[in-house]
Amino acid sequence: MGPAVKLSVLLPTRNRADYLRYAARTVLEQDDPDLELVISDNASEDETAEVCRALDDPRVRYVRTDRPLPVSENWQNALEHASGDYVIMLGDDDALLRGYCRITRSIIERFERPELIYHGGYQFAYPGVLPDAPDGHLVGPHRYAIFGDSTGPVRLDARLAREQVQASLRFRMQIGYNMQYSTISRELIERLRPHGP
Repeated sequence: MGPAVKLSVLLPTRNRADYLRYAARTVLEQDDPDLELVISDNASEDETAEVCRALDDPRVRYVRTDRPLPVSENWQNALEHASGDYVIMLGDDDALLRGYCRITRSIIERFERPELIYHGGYQFAYPGVLPDAPDGHLVGPHRYAIFGDSTGPVRLDARLAREQVQASLRFRMQIGYNMQYSTISRELIERLRPHGP
């Protein structure tokens, strides 16, 4: 496959140290030495900085803004401090399942460094968020038609993928547009950079 691939997990946050603590732990528990966790602290006023210092892991890169930024700019700040060949976006109230990086690496190798890896995700409502689920609520990944009947990795034909995305924009097909269900190559990010922030 060539040289080792470095994965960067972007984790922007603001005043949610309790969630951040858990999200960061799920990243650092990945059995992966070529991984970096980039935490972009959006001028938090809680104990976020202390939580990050306590992580005490050389794979953590902690950056802090001097003033609150819009959410999209905080994501961009995390990206600007990342050095990985592939980028994974993780919200501060999200988590990576065990083995996530191992499976991602196997897909990168099997499909010869794809530009984008898209996958489903579990959705969890923390306890107390939903009135009828006081202990929390978990929903499994949605199966989108774009993947057909596959239960494993597939390479999408570019023409068919474009047609299905266009169909979804006409409300003829459902596709989840959450970038947090993706792993994106640095090459694709750099190619798209001139077209937006």
